[in-house]
Amino acid sequence: MTRDRSLEIWHIPKRGSIHQTIGALNIIKHFEIDGKKWPGTIRKFFDQKFAMWGFTSRGRSLSKNASETLEALIKYLGLLIIDVDRRIRITPAGHALIEEHAISEPQKKKKALKETENEMGDIHSDVIAHQMMKLVLTNPTILNYCQNIEVYPFRETILLLKDTKISYLSPEELAMFLFHMKDSNGRQTVRSKIFQYRNMPTNKREKLVKDYLKTPEGNLTLGQAPTSAYWRQLCINTGLCKSIKQNLYLNHDKDKEIESLLNEYEERIFNFKDNKLLWEEYYTVPSRKKQPINVQIKIKEGVSEEYLLTVLKGEHLIAGSLISGGTEFAVPVFPG
Repeated sequence: MTRDRSLEIWHIPKRGSIHQTIGALNIIKHFEIDGKKWPGTIRKFFDQKFAMWGFTSRGRSLSKNASETLEALIKYLGLLIIDVDRRIRITPAGHALIEEHAISEPQKKKKALKETENEMGDIHSDVIAHQMMKLVLTNPTILNYCQNIEVYPFRETILLLKDTKISYLSPEELAMFLFHMKDSNGRQTVRSKIFQYRNMPTNKREKLVKDYLKTPEGNLTLGQAPTSAYWRQLCINTGLCKSIKQNLYLNHDKDKEIESLLNEYEERIFNFKDNKLLWEEYYTVPSRKKQPINVQIKIKEGVSEEYLLTVLKGEHLIAGSLISGGTEFAVPVFPG
């Protein structure tokens, strides 16, 4: 009997094209889809325009599955949200990417994606680099796919690649070792496993990979449409990494930028739990560099009545608790 895949593994969307990401956001803005109800006719309209603008492989409208994986990628990067009313919203980070890479409606319609990519050229994005640095696994938007993980995945990838004794990560090393890191305390363990793997005889390495591929996690990360390949592409999209023979390396022309980003963002991780609104307040706003902190509010002794204390942003509940005398209540607050 086949077991279910573990949720204690990095979740990575099965799409990574920066050209499609930029195209999608520009189309949503151009046709004023932002703020519209997303299911149904609006989504079909977008899928058609996406093909018309040359962002599908064969110039045909996206299939339902392809449209959903594209949406998942853009939401994963905090560039787009679907709100509680099922309205599609370009986030501040999404608008920043549009400003960074604005495109116009093409004169030639229904080009294949390859032709569009050739016209746009190799693209990297500072906006995506910052979003990748802010990304935390797990977070409230992906709890169905990833749990009991507490890492900045891009930071951990960079720190390994900065290690001169490591210097690169193969697809197998990403899949079998890095994607299973649960928190920063696992850095040395991952590092040791990579060294052990590289020092194995070829036949033992091949057997280890073959056995891993038989597992649900191996099939996901290293099998067909492997998430290791999509993670490599997401890293490359930042301009801070490059790929040589499918191995991931740092782009050492960007060493100063890499060091600056590592210093700009803290290693502390706030537990957002299932608070999606609070997560979006942090992740989708480029100017917000630091995660929230909990400020303790204590109700003085002697208050006999009970009160329902709520913290709202607009009409949305951020936090709430039933309080009385002597009660302490944590309120999440963004520093500064």
